[in-house]
Formats: sequence, structure tokens, C-alpha cells
Amino acid sequence: MKLKSNYQALPLLKTSKTDMTRRRFIRNLGLGAGAALLSPSFNPLSFANTPGVTAPKRFVLVLEGNSCEPVNFLSNEARSALESASGNTLGDARWFHTKYPAVESPLLVDTDFASAPALAALSTGGTSLVNKSRVLLGLSSTITGGSHSTFHGALGCNRSTSGNPAGQTIDVWLGQQEQVIQQTPFDVLRVGVNSSSNPLSYSTCAYDVGKAAALVLDPNMVFNALFGSVSSDPAVTAAFQERNMLLQFGLDDVDGTLGLMTRNPKERQKLETYQTGLQKLLNRQLLLQNMAGTLATHKPVDPNENPLYADSEDKLDLLRAQFELVTNALKAGLTNVAVVGSGTGYEFNMIYPSVNSQVARHDMHHGSADDSSLLADIHEITKLQVEMTIQLARDLDAIPEGNGTMLDHTVIVYMSDNGEQHHSSAQDWPMLVMGGGALGLGQGGKTLIYPHINAAPGHRQVSNFFNTLGYCAGVNLNDFGKEGPRRFKEGPLEHLLL
Repeated sequence: MKLKSNYQALPLLKTSKTDMTRRRFIRNLGLGAGAALLSPSFNPLSFANTPGVTAPKRFVLVLEGNSCEPVNFLSNEARSALESASGNTLGDARWFHTKYPAVESPLLVDTDFASAPALAALSTGGTSLVNKSRVLLGLSSTITGGSHSTFHGALGCNRSTSGNPAGQTIDVWLGQQEQVIQQTPFDVLRVGVNSSSNPLSYSTCAYDVGKAAALVLDPNMVFNALFGSVSSDPAVTAAFQERNMLLQFGLDDVDGTLGLMTRNPKERQKLETYQTGLQKLLNRQLLLQNMAGTLATHKPVDPNENPLYADSEDKLDLLRAQFELVTNALKAGLTNVAVVGSGTGYEFNMIYPSVNSQVARHDMHHGSADDSSLLADIHEITKLQVEMTIQLARDLDAIPEGNGTMLDHTVIVYMSDNGEQHHSSAQDWPMLVMGGGALGLGQGGKTLIYPHINAAPGHRQVSNFFNTLGYCAGVNLNDFGKEGPRRFKEGPLEHLLL
């Protein structure tokens, strides 16, 4: 029974139509970098040192459901600069987009982030990441509608509803760029946690209009799909081999049926589509099998031995397990694009036993105006999740790559799925952006405060930031999203680039 369950889980990590086509698979079996990828001794971190091989371009998008309040990212230096420019005192305000100045360029504030409530970990607990980090304040995305969640709109800059995306999200766009996906088995890895009991969430990412992409919420499923071939649990490795046999059996069956089918072109087309899908999945399985040496090196502790998997009620531990999987997937060269969601898509009403075992997130927000302890709990949850993201960045920064580190070739973004507050106006979308120095991002240690939304010449939108990611991927992306006449300006955030 367990084998059947694991086999059924396999397609759930299928990512998109661009993933592992026959042409890419054949290329991976050829000479050069593709051959190295299939070698048991392959080291994905040697890309940037190999003549003729393009260094990786990686992107990690971390989304906190139902707001990341901008005060969490506000340092004393940024506070002083904002108060001086606007002529307003912020006091104990948690969000303050109405006080951003109406100027033509963003305020560029040097800071070490030490006084920002959620960012002290940038300079403590290991090598400082201050000079590889930037905070963005003042970007809007009102096309999304704001409120409790903007669903796929957060990553798509469009007006979406749950399970009904109005367009492609930026992770899918990045995962379609050959210079980004390179030889990785997974174009995008999408994981997360939320308040539901479902193993999948279809409310955050999207391939296209009406085509949602799933976040996998069960870290056991993620581990089995990524590292099942080298698991220390015999049942998991047996399930991996069973999937191979079942996929091959399915292919043989379809091939035989097609050989007998001479009429009914519509049915033949359906079978050929099914055949292509099975071949892609089998190709991925074989690629993972041939990466056994690399996967064994970077495999995290198996779920049956890892305490993070023990308590499914502690969403923070499950989130730590998902971060661990993403970190090791990046190190192993399994993917170059990842999305981590925490309570996204209106599924944010979680209990966090290590923070407050009695009050769920939604009620925390409603009580926080009158109860300072609930406000402290909200900010502590954000801080803990930001610290997980910083740890991911620090782990990558510890690994040399090319003339820098893995972090220099990776852009890591922490943002929310609705904007600046519980009932968001979507007029401010605070972001922490780490890494990316080798991909074109400028010097860190800065807070960029963009002009007020009514300051048309200088105001910028979240879509401009996603355009910037396109530039980091090597493409002049200038019009991501569906803002139409509501777009302030095309192109990237010039002040964020070198």
C-alpha cells in the first residue's frame, strides 16, 4: 500500500510543460556539462569554474501569508531618513505608506539593519550578510486587490482568485528560461505550509490563465521526490524503483497501443500526449538515479530520523523542514528556482505552538490593536520566518562558486502575499532581497524607499521588481504582469541594479 501511495505522489511535483523535454534529456546525456551532470562525481558547484559553462542563475521567492508589516524591516537609519524627507513622525506605526515622500527618486539609505526588528540575524549568527542585503519599501501592486491575500496575484501582478489565476507567475517565467534551468531536473521547486490539511495548495503560483501550479505542503512528499533514490529508508528507495518500473510499464503499454491504432486521430493524439508525459517523468527519474553521488552528498536527514517532521501541528518546524529541502536541492543542482509559501492563498490562520499555543494568526491580527502581546507574536512569527530565509542565504554564502559564492549567483526574496497589513491596500509591499551580486544586483547595506503611490514620476511597482529578476536572469524583461494602463513605468528598478 505504501508503494502505491508513493507512486501516486510522483506527478504532484511535475512542474510545467517546459520540464525535461526529450531534447533537454538527450542534451543532458551528451558531452560536456550535460555528461558531467550525470556522473556520480558531478559537483554542481563547479559550473562557474568550468570553461564554456554558464554560471547558475538562481532565484528563491519566500512568501509570508497575510502581510509582512514594513516596520519589521525599518532600521533606525531608514526611519530617520523617511521622517526627514516626509516631515512626518512615524511613532509606533506598523505601516506608513501614506507617509512616503512625493519625490522623483527613491531614498537610498545606508544601514547595517541591526535595529530593524526582524533583521538582526543578517549580522549575527555567522558571516555578516549586510553588504549582500537590501530592503525595498514603497512598491505597490494595487492591481492585485490587496485584502487578506492576493493569491496568484502576488507573484503575477494581476487580479486573481483562489485556484483561478489571471496569468503566469514570475517563478514559472524564470523556470522557462534555458539559461536559468540549465540541466536541473526540476524547473521550479514549490513548497510550503498552511492551515489546511491538504497536501497541495493551488492558490499561489500559476503556469498561465486558469492553470494553477501546486505548492507541495507535505515535506515527506518533497523529500521522496528529491532524495528518495538515496534515502536510508529501504521502503522509500524501493518506492523510487517501483515508480521507474511503473512508468516504463505505462510507456510500453502506450507504445503497443499506438502501434495497433491506425484510425481515430483524436484518440491517438490523446495517447501521444500521455506518452510524452510519461516519458518526461521517466526521464526525470533516470536523471535523479544518475545523480546518486551528488544527491547522497547533499541529502538532508531522512524524515524518519529528522525531528522537524515529527509534529505536524508545529507549522514552524514543518517550514524549517521545507527550507532544509530547498537549501539542499539548490546545493545538489536539482533546481535553480524555488518558491516557499507560509500561509499563502488565504490559508494563513495557523497556530504556532512555540509562539502562542492559544491564538491563531487571524485572531492575532484582529486583537493586535488592543493587545501588545499579540502584536509581538505577529512580529515574532515574521522574524522567525525571516531568520529561516537568512539561514538559507548564509548556507549558500558559505559555498564558493566562481569568483564569489552560491549566494552571489542567487537572488533570495522575502515578501508577503498581500502587502503591508492584515487588510492590505497593496500600496506597499515590503521586501528583503539578498544575494544576486553576480547577477547584476548592486551593493547591499541599503534601504530603498520608493516615492508615494501618488507621486507618478518616481513611484514603482512590484512588477518592476519582477522585471529586475528578469534582467538578473539575462533577459530584458520590461512589462511583466497585467497592470495595463495602471502601470507607472516599464522596466526594472534601476537603483537596485549595478
